[in-house]
Amino acid sequence: MMGPFLLSFREILEMALLSAIVVIFLRRTGRHALLRLAYYGVFVAAFASLSAGILVWILFESIEGPPRALFEGSAAFVGVVVISYMIFWMAGRSKMLKEELEGRIDVIAKKSARFGLFLYCFIIVFREGVELVLFLIPFLTQDLSGTAIGVLVGAVSSLAVAYATFVLGMKISMRKLFFYSSLLLMLMAGGILGQGVHELLEYLGEVGVRVGWLAEPAYVLKIPPNSLFHEDGVIGSVFSVMLGYSSGAEWARLILHMTYLAVVLPFI
Repeated sequence: MMGPFLLSFREILEMALLSAIVVIFLRRTGRHALLRLAYYGVFVAAFASLSAGILVWILFESIEGPPRALFEGSAAFVGVVVISYMIFWMAGRSKMLKEELEGRIDVIAKKSARFGLFLYCFIIVFREGVELVLFLIPFLTQDLSGTAIGVLVGAVSSLAVAYATFVLGMKISMRKLFFYSSLLLMLMAGGILGQGVHELLEYLGEVGVRVGWLAEPAYVLKIPPNSLFHEDGVIGSVFSVMLGYSSGAEWARLILHMTYLAVVLPFI
């Protein structure tokens, strides 16, 4: 639940931020007649993102046997790549994002391209929605109900922050909020990568492919399955999602997990 909560909070907050920039700019420049098109673009994009998530879940449920582990591992790798790209992209473009969005909306509005405005608002929100779907795949494949609850709580929390900021005028440091959420997302991405490696090794074992010592246990913690500190326990599950904690890991999983964190964390 913690992973989906953080992911949905971050992504939906970005959606709200981008949408608010567009709406505030249109109001400030007196283009009130175009607001409805912007709202339509946002709402249609949100519905399309939800539909994409449902389709991905249906696809996963239709897969059985060894390919299921391959799908889970591949989804984890894709999620890590997208999370990493999104964080670095936002870090590099955050200072000019507002000006860039307003500039494009201004050009579209001056051309009276009503469909163009709808399409642009749709794209900027749908892109974030697709990213969220990709991020959530590793969690959907393990715990559907927990993922759904986490997404719902994250969505409500992010919309509450957006409302407090843009409607009530509360001073919330978005820069600090995005920095700390990016840090947590990077730590979580390392754990997702490790889980993806584990699923891939499981798939290779099922189809008879041997990778030698890379599939051997690097460590095994003798923690009872009913312990609170087991990765499936109340406390251990939180560390498992946020930090990639596990009571046991193969060498390949440990090496790639640590390498990823060593490479990406200095750049946040």
